Amino acid sequence: MHAPAPEPETRSVPDVRSRRSWTERLRSAQLTLGFVIVFWGLGALTSSLATGPDAQLRLNFALTPRSVPDHWWAAATSAFWARDLTGYVLETALVLLLGLPLERRMGQRAYAIAAVSSQILGVGIALGFLALAKACSVTGQPR
Repeated sequence: MHAPAPEPETRSVPDVRSRRSWTERLRSAQLTLGFVIVFWGLGALTSSLATGPDAQLRLNFALTPRSVPDHWWAAATSAFWARDLTGYVLETALVLLLGLPLERRMGQRAYAIAAVSSQILGVGIALGFLALAKACSVTGQPR
């Protein structure tokens, strides 16, 4: 009896079509790319890249515990500015690292809803935490 001959070793050839270039990935995530362009564009147009928005802009578009009743739109618009250049770079990196794959997997509509919802929810949680912290610091205990 003869042992079966071993099969010749074959190397798997990577499928070139399965690899997507960065330009293709960016084109398939138009919402993410659009946000990054608007984010940096608004920062440049308002001279906010180095030091963040000036006092007048911050009053109308940045979110603080005092801005919500009078400037409710700041819950959404605060996503378009960062505190300084480091904030712009880190936010861009985070948006690209998470946004590119999520937008492709979820689709544009679901991704847009998730992005806006998480911004509003995150702002609400942060403001609630700040209000609780302020109440605790004034009285020593939560009200």
